[in-house]
Amino acid sequence: MHRTVHIKIILCCLCLQLCAAILGAQDKPDPQAGEKEKKESSIVKVKNSDKFVFERVDDNDITYYSGNVKAFQDSIFMFADSAKVLGIEMTAVGEVVIIQDTTNMFTDSLYYNSDSKVAQLYDNVVVETKGKSLFTNRLDYNLDTKYGTFRDTAILQRETMVLSSIRGYYDVQKSKAQFVDQVVIRDTDFNLTADSLDYDTDIDRAYFLGPTYITQKKKQIYCESGYYDIVSKQAFFSKDAVIVEGSKVAFAEDIFVSEVDSTVTFKGNAEVRDSVSVAKGALIVFNELADEVELEGAASYQKEDQLIEGDYIYYNTETESFLSYGETSVSGEQGVLEADSISYDKLTDFGVARGSAIWTDTVENRVIVADEMHYRDSSTYVKAIVKDQRPLFYQVVEEDTLYVAADTLLSAEPNDSLTYLKAMDAVQIYKSDLQAVCDSMYYGSIDSTFTLFRSPVCWSDTTQFSGDTIDIVLKEDKVSQIVAKKRAFIITRHETGYSDQIKGRLLQSFLDSNQLKKMNVVGNAESLYFIKDEEEAYVGSNKTLCSQMTFYFAGEELDYIKFYTEPESTMTPMDLLTTAEERLDGYNWQISRRPLGLFQLRQRSEVQSPIHSPEDGPPDIFEADVLEALGTPMDIEKSQELPTKETNTQPKPATKPPTGG
Repeated sequence: MHRTVHIKIILCCLCLQLCAAILGAQDKPDPQAGEKEKKESSIVKVKNSDKFVFERVDDNDITYYSGNVKAFQDSIFMFADSAKVLGIEMTAVGEVVIIQDTTNMFTDSLYYNSDSKVAQLYDNVVVETKGKSLFTNRLDYNLDTKYGTFRDTAILQRETMVLSSIRGYYDVQKSKAQFVDQVVIRDTDFNLTADSLDYDTDIDRAYFLGPTYITQKKKQIYCESGYYDIVSKQAFFSKDAVIVEGSKVAFAEDIFVSEVDSTVTFKGNAEVRDSVSVAKGALIVFNELADEVELEGAASYQKEDQLIEGDYIYYNTETESFLSYGETSVSGEQGVLEADSISYDKLTDFGVARGSAIWTDTVENRVIVADEMHYRDSSTYVKAIVKDQRPLFYQVVEEDTLYVAADTLLSAEPNDSLTYLKAMDAVQIYKSDLQAVCDSMYYGSIDSTFTLFRSPVCWSDTTQFSGDTIDIVLKEDKVSQIVAKKRAFIITRHETGYSDQIKGRLLQSFLDSNQLKKMNVVGNAESLYFIKDEEEAYVGSNKTLCSQMTFYFAGEELDYIKFYTEPESTMTPMDLLTTAEERLDGYNWQISRRPLGLFQLRQRSEVQSPIHSPEDGPPDIFEADVLEALGTPMDIEKSQELPTKETNTQPKPATKPPTGG
């Protein structure tokens, strides 16, 4: 009994010592445990095979597997028809498959180092990831860094896109790939050849790294830098970028092409030209779907003989309508239109120029200045209207400048043989030696005549011309005639206040080099002039009545007077001269209406006459005046050839009668 108890006590003590030893062993760390774990993770573990053979060669354990071989290392899974495992090395052949995360790899044969996790894939290699497939015959792939290098021809395929090159790398983890040597991309409407490019597999974008040639639909493109988005069909071309499409050639520092909205954007020294047009600017945007082009920064658009320039230009290549602003101009065969902004609608043939508008007729050397102009390209029609300032026309005449201001100026060339200018409402004319006012004016290139309507008055030096209408006739850009029709009246004002006067139904003055040579008065002609003696003292007045008479001049002096019927003359001494006898009937000295300078011409009147527009509403009364004037010309030279009574000649008086200058 005591012996049994003693044995039990000994066994209990031994158990306690054994438990303490076990517990002590568990608390004490094993210095080789980490290395064992690392060694375990660096070994490929074969989970399945139909058959296997184990052999030991030179102290190395070699295992051969065949049939449905399945192996893994960490999160890497491998499948093959057969495999050989020697330590950290594995060789597999026959429909080899590697699966890692979302990447699948296929090959005919594989060499794999489980320590470095580097796989060498041979023959019929395919890498599938994120909807893309890479095909090659040789690939070195690091399953740890997910970085692969191919040294044989490789093809990357995504849906309809195929990208190929001789060599390169594929970084699956960073979604980057680089293709080098004989790079080619083929897509449904896009072909590319290059020396090298980078490819972002995440966003499907190809980056150009050197000389690159692209064919996109009908476009031929060259650049040395940029990118192309395979999915969005957007592209960026830079560094010597050029696009050729048929006869169109385009180049810029940067070019952006978007298939989404059918736009092509050229930025930096951009120029686009074809067989009929040239576009230039710091920025050019073509919308090929809408047939629109926008240009900015020292922009210009030239089509045939029309050149548009401005800070900004919008142009519709289909309708040929446009809008431009910022010190803009439109040049053509007939002239140049400048303004702060210009718009034109080809369909209606109507355009508007606003802000400091200037029309220069380069053929006739004429200029119109206005705050706003309306124009038509088909007939070189320009209508200038009053805004803050009145429109102004000017032209060089006799080495001087002739200015015409009015509330409305209208210039047009309806055909090759006629160019005309109309001035309407409060017309003022200014030249250094000639000034005039009227309500309306017409100038036609056929006879080079300015016709003044409705209360016209002209001044030259101290002489005033008036009549129902007045013609100022140009010959070789010089004033050759001044003709006053119907109730014609000429007044030459003396410093003393007396006035020499001539009146008649029609009065025509002929000038040569701005010198009055002859003055013909037709129809109820009357003259009144004051005679001085040799001491320049007034002697009296001489009043003459005759149906027609002509005054001839030598220099600035009257040479003689020719009467076509018997004149009736009355000489009245100064002491017998009444106030009524100092003036002929109809005398009206209108010096207050005389323009004094350019500043006055453009000043807007407080009360404006209605602006007559030939393109809206009923015809202007002015049209009737013009037609009447053009339809009933009066040839003075012809009238002198008509049969008359015996001609009388009166000796030259002591003072000259009214003259034109």
